[in-house]
Amino acid sequence: METRKVVNVISGVNSPSYGLVQSEENGTLVCTLSGAHFSKGSVRVPLENVRWMEDVREGVAQYTIDNLVWWIRERIHEANAKGVIVGVSGGIDSAVVSALCKKAFPEQSLGLIMPCNSIPEDRQFAEMVCTAIGLDFKVMDLSETYNVMIKTAQSSGLVGTESHPLVGGNLKARLRMSTLYLAAQERGYLVVGTDNAPESVTGYFTKYGDGGVDILPISSLLKRQVREMARYLHIPEPVIKKPPSAGLYEGQTDESEMGLRYDDIDDYIAGLEIPEDVKQKIQLMEARSQHKRELPPSAPKEMNALFVK
Repeated sequence: METRKVVNVISGVNSPSYGLVQSEENGTLVCTLSGAHFSKGSVRVPLENVRWMEDVREGVAQYTIDNLVWWIRERIHEANAKGVIVGVSGGIDSAVVSALCKKAFPEQSLGLIMPCNSIPEDRQFAEMVCTAIGLDFKVMDLSETYNVMIKTAQSSGLVGTESHPLVGGNLKARLRMSTLYLAAQERGYLVVGTDNAPESVTGYFTKYGDGGVDILPISSLLKRQVREMARYLHIPEPVIKKPPSAGLYEGQTDESEMGLRYDDIDDYIAGLEIPEDVKQKIQLMEARSQHKRELPPSAPKEMNALFVK
């Protein structure tokens, strides 16, 4: 672990915040501060205004949490929205984002649990998360909606009865996206996404499903960083230890479906050494999924020779 020094600024014009210490000069610290003070860049803080964080890992976690909570608030205020809504799956990514949303908007945040022929354990974990962090939540079971749509699609000849599990799995993700925006528009909220850095890089998300959101607060965080931050957000331990799964179909796990370990993807993103065959597989997934990370291409206006009137 690289050497870092972190302080908690407890008084003065730069409080409350956490600071990453760059240097110490004549009774003052030069720091990069968190939260609302982040945009100030390097600032000088008197030593008497700080408390040294003995647990450096906790310090950098709190610094990051403070920054992300502030960032969420800024994005919602820029959009003139009233609050935030997040889909709570029972997994660690949505748990962390839910906790950040609750901190950012204690009274204007909502968790939405959306079972869709899901295993009962998923709902139990999701409710456990909401209860632990004090997040208001609602449950909308999409199972019947999904069943009717699949049956209608089969009778219309759009899909077969033996389609790949991802056909139905991606439909579940898109139904959840539509439900989130239904609830968000009703309240004037923005939809907060839960994709992490490995998912973003590899394209391991459903286009216009869990990828259809307004903001992505943890898309730069490695999976191991999400896991570490979860502990300082008081996410229940069973949720932290639960094998990552999108819950798209029974028995599905992220790593088995990707054929990759999150640790390897984390190392790739961080620029660390990984086996060459694993590196090539990640790069292939990244290239093939580039369209997911971009807006749809538009034909150049120069191609249009039609009269205006």
